[in-house]
Amino acid sequence: MFIHTTTNSPSVVRAMRGANCRRRRRIISLRLLQLSKQHITVATAWQGPGSQVVVLRDAARDFERPVIEAMTNTRFTSPGFARVGVFSVIGAVLGLWSALAVSAPESTGTLKFALLQDPAGPGARTPHLAVDGTGGVLLSWLEPYADRKNWRLKYSRYHSGAWQTPRVVAEGDSWFINWADFPSVVALSQQRLAAHWLAKRDGGVYAYDVMISQSLDDGKSWSPPASPHDDGTSTEHGFVSLFPWRGEAGVIWLDGRETQSVGEQTGAPGHSGHHGGMTLRYGLLGADNAALEESLVDGLVCDCCQTDAAVAGDQALIVYRNRTDREIRDIFFTRMGPRGWSDPQPVANDDWEMPACPVNGPALDMTADTAAVAWFTAAQGNARVQVAFSDATGFAAPAVIDANDPLGRVDIVLIDDHTAVVSWLGAADRDGRAALRVAFVDRETGKLAELSLHSLAASRLAGFPQAARSAGGLLFAWTEPEEPSRIRTGFLAIPDGYLDSLR
Repeated sequence: MFIHTTTNSPSVVRAMRGANCRRRRRIISLRLLQLSKQHITVATAWQGPGSQVVVLRDAARDFERPVIEAMTNTRFTSPGFARVGVFSVIGAVLGLWSALAVSAPESTGTLKFALLQDPAGPGARTPHLAVDGTGGVLLSWLEPYADRKNWRLKYSRYHSGAWQTPRVVAEGDSWFINWADFPSVVALSQQRLAAHWLAKRDGGVYAYDVMISQSLDDGKSWSPPASPHDDGTSTEHGFVSLFPWRGEAGVIWLDGRETQSVGEQTGAPGHSGHHGGMTLRYGLLGADNAALEESLVDGLVCDCCQTDAAVAGDQALIVYRNRTDREIRDIFFTRMGPRGWSDPQPVANDDWEMPACPVNGPALDMTADTAAVAWFTAAQGNARVQVAFSDATGFAAPAVIDANDPLGRVDIVLIDDHTAVVSWLGAADRDGRAALRVAFVDRETGKLAELSLHSLAASRLAGFPQAARSAGGLLFAWTEPEEPSRIRTGFLAIPDGYLDSLR
């Protein structure tokens, strides 16, 4: 677990950046030094012209990785390790130790992030997390079989602190497999589940259909798959969000039927410079998987950014990345009302002019009284992660969570009506890795605390890390893009009283 301080002190900053760090760093092994009764030891240090980083390890806690990264701008005067620089860093870090974002009063203890025994097999990728409404969380993923030529959609339920035996939803040899457009399994009720995946069709690389199957017996059996769209075009259909609605299975998806002319000319529907008219559509499926409703939600949206949906009581809300004729790609929302979906409105007017899809969709969570949306934008050339809470008329002005060149790939969980936890990938370092970061955010005062959970590859194969609320804390899932790839999961325990300690 990596913990980055948020101090503005010149002696402790969050990353090695700038002109002084452009030359290749030398890794220096250090003798382990006992620093305190907290069992904090120096593990490694990175040296570069004008900078040094010390990594401290807390051996008394259940962390498998270093827990603090710090840097000074002390210039090295010799090829060897400058001991005075080390101890200046150590002094600064220890002075801030008690004020770190993950610290809490003694009565609440310290937040702990523990890696779990994962249920997925070798080669697994594209995890998705969904709360099942019974105190459990559903983890779904893609897993190869038959010498990695075919794929299975599998899922497992997290309950009582462990993942249960995985089950297979479906399998196939002609599925569309993509790092950003991935399947899901969600709970519609206590016994009713819905799953989706993507099936290729003739007509081009990006010609594929949404396939949905349902289970009425908690996953013991699944219906034959059906598609929520019947346009029959060899175009892109994906980036699905499934949600329970009016006792049935609600679904939204990006629909490329209007890009047919582009596809016929280029062989790559909607992805030839992203000039096709991608649309957002809604459907409702009955228990027999028959389509009950289908309608257009937005006639022009971003081509390949994820969507999200949330339901609280009789309210349904969806968020997505819009696209205007001027190539402004901001986050929009719409609510389901008595007459259908409301006119789409911006969550915030970032005014991000982007002539191509950033492949970086928003995330949404909602309670009966509050909705919160997290997203990535690079408007005005400033990459950042933002979050906005709903008010009586729409969404309040967003709070910036990370403006240090993050990668984005956000998720969000509402802890209560006033507090959200946002997760995202921070900036990629020179080794091509990024921290999975989380921030506790209050709707009135903004960011309360920030910490880093895990270091992972910043490549596309790492996908989109997922977050979900579980009893006593938060679950996270992501892909480790090694060969073979694997899915990792972890649990962040949040003690009673921790949120109060932050305010």
